[in-house]
Amino acid sequence: MTALPRVHRWTALLFASLLIVACGGQKEPAERAVADADAAITAVREDAARFVPDQLKELEDSLALLKDNLAKEKYPAVLTAARELNRTINTVNETVATEKAKAAAVADQLTERWNSLSTELPEMVESVTARVASLAKSRKFPEGVDADSFDNIKAAADTMAQSWQQALGAFANNNMQEAVDMAQTAKDRGTEVMTALGMSPSS
Repeated sequence: MTALPRVHRWTALLFASLLIVACGGQKEPAERAVADADAAITAVREDAARFVPDQLKELEDSLALLKDNLAKEKYPAVLTAARELNRTINTVNETVATEKAKAAAVADQLTERWNSLSTELPEMVESVTARVASLAKSRKFPEGVDADSFDNIKAAADTMAQSWQQALGAFANNNMQEAVDMAQTAKDRGTEVMTALGMSPSS
């Protein structure tokens, strides 16, 4: 095999040396880029898991690839991918902020609705339950109510009472949506019973 001319050998060695230096010079920035991306994902992980789990998985996958390339000393690839990952992280942060704001608005609406329902329902449940129990005992029904229709009314009253208890349980467990839904069901059934029995709101 023909030996490379001396100048060519030195040129090849110089190129190799420059390549090593270049890669070595990129090692620290690459490590820092991976560490920064890891920290940024950690900061958004909890909220992202709640609001945008699919996007969080994409971030996690990209970070894993970034770390793999770092381990393989593919520093240029790490730096290029890290820039793209940072842009994605910023987008996810913006999306999470938007979703959190929406969730907060819904929570405020649910709280307002619960406060209203929980104020009026205890009295409604008490008066309806007492009235139905009294009629069940006396069997003297209001005009237009017979034994069969009273059974339906009583069933609605039972649903009202059960739904209200479920609402209270859901509220105790910090499930505001279920609490409001169950409370609304209780109010609807209570209103049906009061209408059927000719009861006024103050009865």
